[in-house]
Amino acid sequence: MKNIFSTLLVLVALKATAQIACINYNTTNSPLPDNTVYSIAAHPLDSVAYDNIWIGTNGGLVHYNAGSWTTYTIADGLPDNSIRSVYVAPDSTVWCGTFTSGLVKFKNGVFTNFNTANSNLPDDFVKGIAFEAPSTVWIATTGGLAKIKNDTITAYDLSQLGLESNHVAAIAVRPDGVKIFGMVNGGFAYYNDTTFTFYTHNNSSLPDNTIASIALDEQGNPYMAMPTGGLVAHFGGNIFQVYNQGTIPSMESNSFRCVVRDPWGFWAGSVDKGVFRKTGTGNFINQTSLNIVTETVPADFILCGHVPPATFKNQVLNAWFGGDQGGLFNVQLSNAINTGAIDNTVAFWQGNDNQLLIKSGNKLLQVTAYGIDGRLIAEANPNDVSALLNLSNNHGIVIIRAVTTKGIAVGKVVVE
Repeated sequence: MKNIFSTLLVLVALKATAQIACINYNTTNSPLPDNTVYSIAAHPLDSVAYDNIWIGTNGGLVHYNAGSWTTYTIADGLPDNSIRSVYVAPDSTVWCGTFTSGLVKFKNGVFTNFNTANSNLPDDFVKGIAFEAPSTVWIATTGGLAKIKNDTITAYDLSQLGLESNHVAAIAVRPDGVKIFGMVNGGFAYYNDTTFTFYTHNNSSLPDNTIASIALDEQGNPYMAMPTGGLVAHFGGNIFQVYNQGTIPSMESNSFRCVVRDPWGFWAGSVDKGVFRKTGTGNFINQTSLNIVTETVPADFILCGHVPPATFKNQVLNAWFGGDQGGLFNVQLSNAINTGAIDNTVAFWQGNDNQLLIKSGNKLLQVTAYGIDGRLIAEANPNDVSALLNLSNNHGIVIIRAVTTKGIAVGKVVVE
């Protein structure tokens, strides 16, 4: 008889005492082609799937969809396997920025490449991509800012506009159409299609002139990650809120590469202390204080992060992070604020030989089991509030997902 040990039960939309689960995918335990993950994106209108993301790696473009992995490389039509930025447009077009080969549009199974040789793209190293309705895509490159509309690229030489740098590293578009972009050694700027307004360490309280990542709050205010200055939020004029070791005694890092928004706050990835999280009006706290269990997001370079938009509708925290040589990390947490439509009654018991019994205080709708590599291992037809999963011929970590009438429970067991 196999021994099945329940190591974790993470409930979607639980109470404030819930723990955070972290699953690490890498080249050893999954089809991920490379352990360096530069960018993660999801369809902005997808309100159903929790796990439908596109991933830019040093080994190609990857589509991960609920345990299914598809990798695209040069052999499939990509001009470059080093994908540094990814964005999914509302029409399902996947836009990719490469290290040496410019911008790539992936639509209806066809790759179209825009580079300095065949277009007005200012540089072939594309670091960031953002979408502006109805059909304009903004592009951050190491040689300037650009936009593409109807496959025509317009370039902006920022040095000629009085900005201190032409190296654009990050870009975001506010709901009102104002573009916000961060530069290397040039601070950040707003562009309203007429005027550029820029902020640097020299003309404002900005603590660092390099901006690596930008995320917007509900009011459109930017939160920005800086390599040496920590994290900073800008609220107009010279009003900045700085989060670093100088302003917050418990802040363990001043060096950040990414910042992303979730329904209740922000996540930030550092280069030396893993991930930090901010909720409400609080400060950013580190992953130890966050009570992350199982695999912990490592303390080496965190290059990118993403929260799929399904999170906002379903009130489920399902964040993804990519690391330098660390692979892909999935962080899952219940909503500690929402008290509606929750399920805190699901539990696991070892049944008879090779079986796992799942019981719930609410009606079970679906029960499935996945391997750490995303393979579907088993599924069961629930009998009202219970279900029996057969885990024969499996060992190691198994992820259990139970859908009930009150929510979703995700747990992890170890089969010996």
